[in-house]
Amino acid sequence: MAYRSAHAVNDLVLLEDISNAGIYDALAKHYRADEIYTYIGNVLISVNPFKEIPNLYGPGAIKKFPGKKEYQNPPHVYAVAERAFRNMVFDLENQCVIISGESGAGKTEASKKIMEYVAAMSSKSKQVQEVKEQLIQSNPLLEAFGNAKTIRNNNSSRFGKYMEMQFNLGDPQGGRITVYLLEKSRVIARLEDERSFHIFYQLLAGASESEKKEYGIRSVEEFVFLNQSKCKTVQGIDDAKDFQDTKKAMSIIGLSNEQQSEIFHILVGILHAGNIEFATKGSNSAVKNMDVLGTAAAHLKVPTEILEKALTNKTITTATESVTIPLNLEQSLYARDSLAKSVYGRLFYWLVDQANKAIKTTTFSTSLGVLDIYGFEIFGVNGFEQLCINFVNEKLHQLFIELTLKAEQEEYASEGIPWEDIVYYNNKPICELIEKRGGIFSLMDEECLFPKGTDTTFFEKLKKQLGGVKEFVAASGGKHSTGTFSIQHYAGSVTYETNGILDKNKDLLFIDIVQMMYKSSNSVASSLFEKEAKDDDNKKRPITTCVQFKNSVSELMDTLRISKQHYIRCIKPNESKRGGIIEEQLVLNQIQYLGLLENVKVRRAGYAFRLPYDKFISKYKCISKKDKDWEPDSKAGTTAILKEFGLEGDCAYGKTKIFIRSPKSVFALEEHRTKFLVNTAALIEKSHHDDIIFADKCFGFNKDCKRVGLTIAIAAQGVHVFDGKKLLHRAPMQDFSGITLPTDDGWMVLHLVFPPQKDEFLYLIENVYKAEIEQVMNVLKACNANLELAYSSVIPLVAQDPKEAKKQKAAAAAMGKKCIIL
Repeated sequence: MAYRSAHAVNDLVLLEDISNAGIYDALAKHYRADEIYTYIGNVLISVNPFKEIPNLYGPGAIKKFPGKKEYQNPPHVYAVAERAFRNMVFDLENQCVIISGESGAGKTEASKKIMEYVAAMSSKSKQVQEVKEQLIQSNPLLEAFGNAKTIRNNNSSRFGKYMEMQFNLGDPQGGRITVYLLEKSRVIARLEDERSFHIFYQLLAGASESEKKEYGIRSVEEFVFLNQSKCKTVQGIDDAKDFQDTKKAMSIIGLSNEQQSEIFHILVGILHAGNIEFATKGSNSAVKNMDVLGTAAAHLKVPTEILEKALTNKTITTATESVTIPLNLEQSLYARDSLAKSVYGRLFYWLVDQANKAIKTTTFSTSLGVLDIYGFEIFGVNGFEQLCINFVNEKLHQLFIELTLKAEQEEYASEGIPWEDIVYYNNKPICELIEKRGGIFSLMDEECLFPKGTDTTFFEKLKKQLGGVKEFVAASGGKHSTGTFSIQHYAGSVTYETNGILDKNKDLLFIDIVQMMYKSSNSVASSLFEKEAKDDDNKKRPITTCVQFKNSVSELMDTLRISKQHYIRCIKPNESKRGGIIEEQLVLNQIQYLGLLENVKVRRAGYAFRLPYDKFISKYKCISKKDKDWEPDSKAGTTAILKEFGLEGDCAYGKTKIFIRSPKSVFALEEHRTKFLVNTAALIEKSHHDDIIFADKCFGFNKDCKRVGLTIAIAAQGVHVFDGKKLLHRAPMQDFSGITLPTDDGWMVLHLVFPPQKDEFLYLIENVYKAEIEQVMNVLKACNANLELAYSSVIPLVAQDPKEAKKQKAAAAAMGKKCIIL
């Protein structure tokens, strides 16, 4: 039975008032009734509740979703997770969940709920539970070191993360975490009423008395890096409790007690480094408080005199000599802050590497990725980090437009489906403004190449080369500014400050500091600098941060494109971060820039499902009861299946694809297919306790060489052939020697070698396609099956003509092969 809310439609496609105001009204009605989720087709809209909603999550809620269609439950993040997980298991396709929205909209919580649900779907074996725990525990660890309170969000991700969970037969085997651009400048400075990264406050609040004595720490007030923003605690965050969770996570990913102690010493060393003060001595600088410098050196495990020298001098190496040059006061402050930022940034990426080592696997067949990346940001002062953050949000918005609004309408046109174009906002010009050759990143990288390049010269280049671009406006700076520029982003206009932008892009660290830290007796600290310290080619120009970031974002987009996408669009209901309050204008702005109205219009006028004819018939022929003969034309075969199930009236036939309008029609097909797979899996489980990978209807030959309909299933331990519920043959995986595919789609032959005579038998499966079988082969390889994949232009058996089949059977026998006789 379909679920219906008493307050508003569950799917905005069903709205009567198709307008931004109509969408807001529906979302507001849901929100005031503690219903934070709504659909637009298969896109989930999530409005941050800023409070706990009883029974919304947890084991009891999870139990409502397995095996259920989305219309049978209220809209929910678990329903998205269920769809992604089932698609991955049944279709053997990689999936990804793309979560987007501005800072404070609830993206991180949504990503955690996706992982929570998927983890609950796995088996309860000890090995799977260990892998699952490692995957889940990477979250609190990276949150501690990568999240912080900002003025817009109490738990803001200050880095981007793509968590890829890797599966075999539906059970997690491991994973991979890819992270993007940590905002490490937060270590040394931030806006008022913000905090640095959570881990510093966790350590100070949660360390035991003996740990506080070991690390020489007392409170936030004693550290300049923490006390300057006048924010020590955050409502709803228990730093002491979270510290224990962080230490537990460290242990679960394999960090020893000694490594954990070294990490905490590094953190304390960073904090004490922030208290080091300098004075002017002539034209040079000198350390004012040697006692503080000594404390920082002790925690970083480097000699005090070496740290002093590294902060007040720098070494310049030429082809023939090395020269040490004293630093002035400003340069020493820069060196101190660079040390703090660099050590912390490297420590964060080292922790990501340790987590990846713990969850790494080479035995997996499919994956489910979750993207949790910083949301669009507009602060009072916006700099390099905000430019990068807003750029990746532009790219994600462009991807959403490309794969939903733009691609869908273009597909209807190319397939000859009647369609009236719906106008939408395309942000491609903004992406190009930032990333294309001659754009902002390109000019910034170019200016960093010139020894005399400064923030001022960079600003002048921007004005000269981009002044005519509609989305770009440059303005002269004030008393303390080299200049500002504004970009008309999809989410609104943002003004960026150029002061310090080149330094952040260069991210330079004096070689003296690199060598000092490499020689640290703290093994973790030393390892952070090992690669750079040993690099003989350190005179080579390093890749700037903006270029690295642009390249990594490009790779991310490629990864998302090749997976089956599921979207969650998150909305922030108010600026005060309080539950039960929804601000109309704030939400309307997000509705508009997220393109929700255009999304509703396209989904309302369009089709919920489309698939190429060959893939449709390959996927759904198993549900048909008319399996005597198969129509070789895939479009005709698709038509026959839809007609058999009474769905032909809900379809449109394109040139190469079938389009189905109603999700319920798709659910009906999926229900029949799931029943077939579940029943086949039950037969295998009953007879041999094996896990199903692939099942389909096929044809074998009786003694008269006449076609007989069968069910064939490939499982983890072997191949099973059924006639109805009767098991005819079973070949263990070690007897399964290979697969032959045609050069054109249409069939495959399974090669089995049965003991004791080692005779080779052939099974023919018709109406299957290379892409489908190559997926199966990948799974079989993950099961350590050493199989050969061959291609042939000749079908080994043609049963349509019994005489011809007998000839081919004889020919096969002459080659030492036998056809299956049933």
